[in-house]
Amino acid sequence: MRHLTNLDPSTNLVELENLPTHEKLIWLKLKIDKQAPNVTAGSNEINVDRENLLLESLAAFKAITAPLKVLRVTFKNEVSRDVGGISREFFTMIMKELLNESIGLFNVANTEQFSYKIA
Repeated sequence: MRHLTNLDPSTNLVELENLPTHEKLIWLKLKIDKQAPNVTAGSNEINVDRENLLLESLAAFKAITAPLKVLRVTFKNEVSRDVGGISREFFTMIMKELLNESIGLFNVANTEQFSYKIA
């Protein structure tokens, strides 16, 4: 009988027949992991202008073909490397623009607490 440490995706089904169920599940996960493509490897990189953020961001998002990958943001004419802070700033700026009442997507709700409602 094989032990858990000896399991690998190439183990044939006849050998698996006498293994306990939890080891069969581990084997199946290894088999799936070996065959599945890594859809999150790499990153999506967008380069947008702060002055035209909403329109350029929309165009950049339309061009993304692998949405599960990490998003890396750079701003035009700025030297930087996005390790999280620039993305955070980008999303903060996007949300401020989307919530701007002049755009008309959201209005401030008439409640005691500060909130927005869909326009």
